[in-house]
Amino acid sequence: MKNMIKHIIIAALLTSPVWSAPELVKPALSITPFTMKSSDGTMEIKMDDAGSLYFAGKHVASAHAGGKLTSPDGELLVKLNEKGIVLSRDGNAGEDPIAITQDGTWKQGGADLAWVDGKLDLGLGHFSITPKDSPSKRVATLCVLALVMGGPDGSLMISEQSFGPYTLIFEPSPKHSESESREGVKILTADKNKFELKDGEFWCNGKNYGKLPEGSRINLKNDKLTINGKEPAAAPK
Repeated sequence: MKNMIKHIIIAALLTSPVWSAPELVKPALSITPFTMKSSDGTMEIKMDDAGSLYFAGKHVASAHAGGKLTSPDGELLVKLNEKGIVLSRDGNAGEDPIAITQDGTWKQGGADLAWVDGKLDLGLGHFSITPKDSPSKRVATLCVLALVMGGPDGSLMISEQSFGPYTLIFEPSPKHSESESREGVKILTADKNKFELKDGEFWCNGKNYGKLPEGSRINLKNDKLTINGKEPAAAPK
C-alpha cells in the first residue's frame, strides 16, 4: 500500500544498444482535493490540491505522495511501508497490523473495509467522500485511522483532564491512570509519570515547578514536558 516513489534512473548501456525501462510506479498517495464528512455531522475534513488537510478550517495535517501524513510543523504522524502497512511515527505497526490499498480499502485481521458508493462504513457510523469517485480514498482512509482513531498503535491519541486549577494534556493518552487526594495534596499517576499538587505547587516526577498561573496548560508529549507552550524550569530551592 505504501509504494514509495521510485526515481527511475535510465543509464545508457555502453555494451548494448538495447535496454528496457522499468515500469513506472504510482505514488503511494494520490493528492487530489476532496471533502470527507462523518455521518453524525461532527467532523468534516478537506484536502486541497497541495495535500493540506483541514478540520474546522484549521490546518491539521499534510498528505505526501510518498506515503505519509505529517503535522503542520512537518512532524511525521503515520506512514505506509512498501507493503502498504500503516506505521506510527516510531515505525510501529501495532499488535494487529493495518494495510490500506490504493483504493482506500482497510485490511486488518483478514477483514476488509472498503469504500462503497463514496462511503466508508465503520459499523456505528460512516464517512462519506466527495467526489465519491475520488482517487484519493487512500489518503481519506489514512486520515480516519490517524486523525480519528489515533494511529495504528494509539500513539496519536490525545487526552485532556483537569488537575486542580490546571489542565493536563497527554500525547499519547496514557494507557492507565489513577488519582488520589488528601489534605493539601493531589496526586495523578499516568502510566510511569507522577503529577502532584502540594500546597499549590506543581510537581512532576519528583521535580518541583512551583506555583503556576491559574489555568495553565501542562503538556506531556512523548515524555517531554511543556507548560503553557514552553519548556519549564524547576522552582528555585
